[in-house]
Amino acid sequence: MPPNFRFHDLHVHTCPHSPDAHGLAWLPTMLYLAKRRGVSVVGLANHYFLNTPFRIFQRLPRQVNWFKPSGLTVLVGAELCVLNRQGDIKLTVDEASQLDFVLAGPHHFKQRWVESPPHGNAAAFVAHQHEMLLNAARHPLVNGLAHPWVINLHQAPQRWGFTLDQFLMVWTENHWAELGAVAAQHDTAIEIGYGLHFMAQYQGEIFWQRYLRGLQSAQAAGAKFYLGSDAHHLHVIARLDWLRPTLQQLGFQATDLIEPERWQQK
Repeated sequence: MPPNFRFHDLHVHTCPHSPDAHGLAWLPTMLYLAKRRGVSVVGLANHYFLNTPFRIFQRLPRQVNWFKPSGLTVLVGAELCVLNRQGDIKLTVDEASQLDFVLAGPHHFKQRWVESPPHGNAAAFVAHQHEMLLNAARHPLVNGLAHPWVINLHQAPQRWGFTLDQFLMVWTENHWAELGAVAAQHDTAIEIGYGLHFMAQYQGEIFWQRYLRGLQSAQAAGAKFYLGSDAHHLHVIARLDWLRPTLQQLGFQATDLIEPERWQQK
């Protein structure tokens, strides 16, 4: 691991600000654990659903000032659903100006306001997801793409009508290369998940190796990355021991990661 890695966790959910955060994931405890586990910057990316009052995000900076440990930088952002293939998110310019960063997640298919992917055809599903990612990366208010292509494919036969093998036949490194080029052009960072190798290995070795090569293809196309745990629980936040195996296998350097404070400037 390069000695100049400056670790951060820019995808953290807290209770009660995110409706799906665990009941023990209170802001003070999450910030304390992040500092204790060795990260220097935390990004709060609580869900901004269509039925979420924006005042939650307006109040968070004051709460952060109450509870922030000394020496820890805390950014207040939000994670929004990508609503359709056009990459739309429900966020105004005024709201974005009150946030430090915005993450876009093209994967909240269970939400009634998100356009459902095609059913019964792996190629159509991949094309749908790829278009959502590309257009989210182009969105002028989006800073980062939240865990792209992290999909529970073991449930695909029941949920979407195709198998893992059918998905792997049509999901290629070219999707990542195009995404990396678009992300680089629009200064949109791609997330590297803390427990990514656990998720990917659960889908099987072929999926995991494809995912690694995909991230490397995005990097070769010029993309930059950020680190995020997507923590909804205490035991998940800032787990550097989970992150290091992925970074080592990717072979990325510190220069492949963003400087989180740049998001505030953007």
